[in-house]
Amino acid sequence: MDIKIAENIRRLRKEKKLTQEQLAEVFGVTVGAVHKWEAGLSVPDIKIIMDMADYFDLSVDVLLGYEMKDNGPEAVIKRIQKNLDEKNPDGVEEAEKALSKYPNNFMVVTYSALFYLVIGPYDEKRYYKRAYELFEKALLLIDQKGNSGISEMSIYSYMAQAKLMLGEGDEAVEILKKNNCEGIYNDIIGYTLTSFCHKHDEAEFFLSYSLIQSLRNLTEMALGMANVYISREDYESAEQIIKWFITITDGLKKEDTFSIVDKYKAVALSLLAYVYLKSIHATKAVSTYKTALEVAKAYDANPNYDANSIRFVKLPSGSVHDLLGKSALDGIEKVFEIVNDDKTVAKLKRLAEE
Repeated sequence: MDIKIAENIRRLRKEKKLTQEQLAEVFGVTVGAVHKWEAGLSVPDIKIIMDMADYFDLSVDVLLGYEMKDNGPEAVIKRIQKNLDEKNPDGVEEAEKALSKYPNNFMVVTYSALFYLVIGPYDEKRYYKRAYELFEKALLLIDQKGNSGISEMSIYSYMAQAKLMLGEGDEAVEILKKNNCEGIYNDIIGYTLTSFCHKHDEAEFFLSYSLIQSLRNLTEMALGMANVYISREDYESAEQIIKWFITITDGLKKEDTFSIVDKYKAVALSLLAYVYLKSIHATKAVSTYKTALEVAKAYDANPNYDANSIRFVKLPSGSVHDLLGKSALDGIEKVFEIVNDDKTVAKLKRLAEE
């Protein structure tokens, strides 16, 4: 509840063109008392408030300027979220009041937990511990999550962060390992093991798997984004992201060893050749397409899906799979199907043959 009596007394006095001395005389008080009322340093007693409301021809609640906060769950969550976004440690009281009023509301509990995680540096032991407790409770209320965008997996990740900030690296890793569905936490586990637990050999195992996952994700992202730009005829952006992708993946190629990286490069080069032709750079298009075919044929003659053929990867065993067909040449045809421009693709192939 907000009360605005100080500013209301000052505003009403000025509207009646009264000085503080004149208002003090009306209500039989000192000028100092009026000054304190208007400065918010004190409040008139109830009898004077009633007399003042009558004098200004107002109801008492209007004189007080009292505004009741909306304390419904949605409004409460918005206020917690605002404090979270602003990293405002003064929001602790707001969060605790909300938790007291809505102790079993998933969103109230979860956003309060996130709030404590964000303001953790202000009081590490207390706030990170509180965040962890609330995330544990949020898991019990997970059935309420609806379409909030907050998943059970993200909560486990936040719990691990809280443990890590409390200096409990081993506990953080255990939380992530127990819930590492399809390797979703491989990167975090690896980073935590090497940076906080100093278990470097074990970290390398998780980080190697993470690199393989990242390579697949990066390939799908880069080719997908290039297709978005192509659909908008923004060939400059398409060219830039394909070249960026090739530069990154080139860094993962071992010397004198074929790997899935070669297949990805062949596919990317063929798409780059298509972009060059759409940009009216026929010579560059033909040259790039021929290079793509050379890389693809060399890989297909020595196909290698072994994960350890990728630079920086060190695993007991493992292979890499993709959605680009059985061979690199199949992958090239796959990306040409996706752009859905038979006329330009046919022209590119014809120019290359000539």
